[in-house]
Amino acid sequence: MTLDPPSGVGGIEGRAIAYKRELSALGHSVTLVSISRLEEKRQTFPEDFRLSSSLPSFCTTIIKIVSIIKRRKVESVFLLGGSDTAIGIITLSFARVLRLKTASLFYGKDILQSRKSKIKSVLHLISLYLTGCIATNSRFTSYLLNAKVKKTKKIVLLYPGINVDEKVPRTQNIQDNDQTILFVGRLVRRKGLEYLIRAMVPLKSEFPHIKLVVVGDGPEFGRMSELVNVLGLKGNVRFAGELRGDDLSRQYEESVIFSMPSITLSDDVEGFGTVFLEAGLHGLPSVSTFSGGIPEAVIDGTTGILVKERDPAQLAEAIRLLLLSRQMRQRMGEEGRNRVLNQFTWRASANRLLTCFE
Repeated sequence: MTLDPPSGVGGIEGRAIAYKRELSALGHSVTLVSISRLEEKRQTFPEDFRLSSSLPSFCTTIIKIVSIIKRRKVESVFLLGGSDTAIGIITLSFARVLRLKTASLFYGKDILQSRKSKIKSVLHLISLYLTGCIATNSRFTSYLLNAKVKKTKKIVLLYPGINVDEKVPRTQNIQDNDQTILFVGRLVRRKGLEYLIRAMVPLKSEFPHIKLVVVGDGPEFGRMSELVNVLGLKGNVRFAGELRGDDLSRQYEESVIFSMPSITLSDDVEGFGTVFLEAGLHGLPSVSTFSGGIPEAVIDGTTGILVKERDPAQLAEAIRLLLLSRQMRQRMGEEGRNRVLNQFTWRASANRLLTCFE
């Protein structure tokens, strides 16, 4: 079950669909329930049930969840998100009454935001108490958990995965003079796009034809567009909007470096960063920061280069080093691709998920 983000944008939807596919292939019967604001749905996803999270539909949604669990004789319940919401807590409580096995996936943002108020903190602790197994998307996230909780609960590290069967190795002959940098992510403060744009100023002086392609949309779009104009980078930065599937893969193939320099906020942090795996699968080295769980997604000096947060000068220097050395780019790209293929497939992640219920 997942309480997915608005419009189905984000990694939670992808996880839900991938787990259903992989667990079904492993011989398990899986029912996917997605709870969201139905009026904001823009994509069509293969859920078994899509229920409403709106307040007027609250009781109806709870009744439907209970009915699904009973009618389908569910044995295990896995919450991909929202376990500390009213719907999540009621679902976990009902599963506990029926003695079902339960597990909940927690992200760094969940834990940090629970500290903002007593009510959120209480709801978070209740959800941790009710769930049978706690899954986290990175070691960093597990470090944020309450010490007492970690002593009393089973914790499973549940890294995201990549659809490797849908991707192909780099086939294009990237030339030495190609200087396309790629950013993929929601345009929100935490993703650090502002600092990447500012890093383009000194880079432009040395590499006049450098290009930054920004894939994604969000509330920061207007401010970032204005920053590009103010810094005189209109000819060097292109906003491509949201891309998926082949269009997104093609953009990875047409780039030489991937960068998403996330920053840590008081109530939000990059728990891992699936886009770094996507970049690695396409043979791109990554340039990012030592923020949250990113050092688990990007191995500094091996699959990319990590720098301090909020530091355009260091970002520019890291990108400069990679632009000047095709050999370094290729080495890091190959290391990143091999790491993804060996450790971050959805089948491997699905098998780790099953350990939550052992």
